[in-house]
Amino acid sequence: MKGIAVAYPALGVSYYRLPVSQIRVGTSTAPGPASREDQGVLSFFGATVGQSLGEHLVVGSTVKLLHAEDTHADLDIGVMASFGPARVGATLRNVTEPSFGTGVNAFALERHARLGFALTSGRRGVIGSATLGVDVDLTREQTIRGEERVIAVGGEAWAGQQSVAIRGGVSKNTLGAGETLLSGGVSAAVRRKTFVDAYASTGGDARHGWGVALRVTF
Repeated sequence: MKGIAVAYPALGVSYYRLPVSQIRVGTSTAPGPASREDQGVLSFFGATVGQSLGEHLVVGSTVKLLHAEDTHADLDIGVMASFGPARVGATLRNVTEPSFGTGVNAFALERHARLGFALTSGRRGVIGSATLGVDVDLTREQTIRGEERVIAVGGEAWAGQQSVAIRGGVSKNTLGAGETLLSGGVSAAVRRKTFVDAYASTGGDARHGWGVALRVTF
């Protein structure tokens, strides 16, 4: 997958290209599995906005323009409520369930709902802040790894001056063979509001990997 994303306070713009060969058939009239080696890419153009409603509720949405063999408009929506140290959020992706192509070349982006909860400590002494989160899929999702419904638990802790962070998590597919994924990462400030982030994950060929990024905050 290739992509670029730009954000400014409450507005984000993104563009991605995903090989169609990596998308599992959602609905198809074909009698057997389709080969997708030379079926091109799915292009994604998105604009994301967020809006606070009072002191405790934030609603966000991404309006998407998707193009493969056909062109469709779609929508992702999300909502988060905060009460003191607690956060509860939900997302719904691919609201219209757009479909592309016909016959053996057909594929669809299925509607997918997810619910999450996080609890933060706030700044406390040597451990500047710590956060524990839990996320769970509310719907099944067809992927190149098969059918999935994932539950994940993770945590993050920052040093007192927000100079170093360490994080880790575990997720498990509750369907099929029940693959388990372990992941971890660190962040280090190289200057004020500028960080180097690194992560690694393991749990099967499709999810095994690592990455390094430079991040600037405002």
